[in-house]
Amino acid sequence: MDTRSQDASNPLSFRVSRGQGASFVVTEAHGRIGGVFGDLSSAMRFARLEAVNRGRPLDLRFDESLALIRAAG
Repeated sequence: MDTRSQDASNPLSFRVSRGQGASFVVTEAHGRIGGVFGDLSSAMRFARLEAVNRGRPLDLRFDESLALIRAAG
């Protein structure tokens, strides 16, 4: 059974939250992929490129602590 075609239709889910100081943390829903970034645009770029490289749509969620940043941007 080929699971690759099934994975292509399932979004790769990431959560973006604030880290310590001015950092942003990106975590994949299953905890297999992630990173700490100095700015929000780099964090979002990482998530987007990870999804593109795996041929999957992106599901990007923001922590409540980023609500004001997201609304302003």
